[in-house]
Amino acid sequence: MNFGHTTYYLVTGASRGIGLALVTKLLESRPDAFVFATTRVNSADLNKLHESFPTALRILTLNVEDESQYASLTDEIKGLTDRLDYVIANAGLMVGLQDCLTIPPSQLLDAIKVNTCGPLYLYQATHALLTSSTRGGRARPPVFLITSSGAGCISASPGIPVGAYGTSKAAVNMLAREMHLQNEETGLVVSPYHPGWLQTDMGNRAAEAAHLSEAPHTLKEGVEAMIDLLDKANREEHGGKFLAYGIPGGALPW
Repeated sequence: MNFGHTTYYLVTGASRGIGLALVTKLLESRPDAFVFATTRVNSADLNKLHESFPTALRILTLNVEDESQYASLTDEIKGLTDRLDYVIANAGLMVGLQDCLTIPPSQLLDAIKVNTCGPLYLYQATHALLTSSTRGGRARPPVFLITSSGAGCISASPGIPVGAYGTSKAAVNMLAREMHLQNEETGLVVSPYHPGWLQTDMGNRAAEAAHLSEAPHTLKEGVEAMIDLLDKANREEHGGKFLAYGIPGGALPW
């Protein structure tokens, strides 16, 4: 099955938070959308969503830190389509908020496995499917968007200890910049994206550490902004930049 009018999305970490809200919004607002949504474990919320959109949603199992699982992921996708239009590397791990004197090295490695290596594995696995969407007169360029974080901004401290988490996000930002530079010929748009300080489990944990009652932006606001970005993304304006929601100018310094 590969209908010419269909827009194919792949969203990792789709069982909750930003990922679940993004998949839901795409299915509810885009009649041409077909969404591959990954989850590490069985998700009641995704299963319920599938009941409402049985022909537009395919749920796939993926532990993003396990490199060996990506071949079967792409095999399942290729069973339905020979291209992807948008890949959103959204799965993430928020480790403990500790200062550098007390961060266990194992915690740093855990964050890097999920937040840095996970998007790299996904990029390597889906690159051919994404770049094939530049052929056949596609109206929009393909996009590989990495859900990053302002915690990965080296030049601006978030005001709370994010040594392990922030390091993993700064590292994936560097990879995103390299991916952008290496795709001039394919036309693939690659960017890390700070989706805003959103009212998710992770966002509110960080807000609590900053002595706030909750994160400043709603999940609905953040997801709508992310979809708007996907719709208009191009290499000239967005590729290789540390894009951000809720930040003046729409981008963060590295």
